Amino acid sequence: MKNVQWIIVVILIITLTSFVSKDRPVTGLCVGDVAPDFNIQTTESKNLKAYRGSLVLVSFWASYDAQSRVANAQLWQTNSHQKAPIQMVSVSFDSSRSVYQQTLRMDKVNCEESMLAIQGSSNPIYKKYQLCRGFTNYLIDEKGVIVAKNLTPDELKEWMK
Repeated sequence: MKNVQWIIVVILIITLTSFVSKDRPVTGLCVGDVAPDFNIQTTESKNLKAYRGSLVLVSFWASYDAQSRVANAQLWQTNSHQKAPIQMVSVSFDSSRSVYQQTLRMDKVNCEESMLAIQGSSNPIYKKYQLCRGFTNYLIDEKGVIVAKNLTPDELKEWMK
């Protein structure tokens, strides 16, 4: 009988401790991580480090992923209507330049701070940021540290205050 009680206690402890590390996402980078640098190929070539000294929102999306496309467009619209907008970089993982450009026009996203990463999931940026379908966005502080992830337009407004 005593052995059965000990076995139950051990099982309970194992079960409870298995939930301790669940707050950290399985995929993607986390708040507090340093954002990996990458080259931004827009109208001019620069890297993410060029934005150091200001808040920057990096949004990863693709036109074939409706949810990420809508989120990206909403964030751009929210940011463009603020008195003190945050620097924003949009990275699309579309396979077609024409689809990408048409989507930018339809969604009214600033082409000068948007880039196309044609290689999709094979792209080094995709791998550095540990992305998967259902893309994401990261708010990066002045020192290059991720301070927020998957911001909604309302959360973005809070950061602008």
